Amino acid sequence: MEGDRRRHSRRPHELRATFRFGGRLLEGRASNISVGGAWFAADAAPSLGSRLTLCVNSGPEDRRVELQGEVARAYSSSATSRSMR
Repeated sequence: MEGDRRRHSRRPHELRATFRFGGRLLEGRASNISVGGAWFAADAAPSLGSRLTLCVNSGPEDRRVELQGEVARAYSSSATSRSMR
């Protein structure tokens, strides 16, 4: 894809997710997950540069995976969208 600056390919499926940041816990969804980042949406989200933990259940055994990162981009829509790295 032209203009795509990602260093790692992302998996294009959506998962229910939990986000922890600043003592808060939010429910939402995550998609496009890779070694280098992920996209997520929730009704509220941390601001750019905020550190957070993204928790998803994945794989055939529905194993819980926790990913730590930083909010790198923000988009406005009916749900607040963020991209983390």
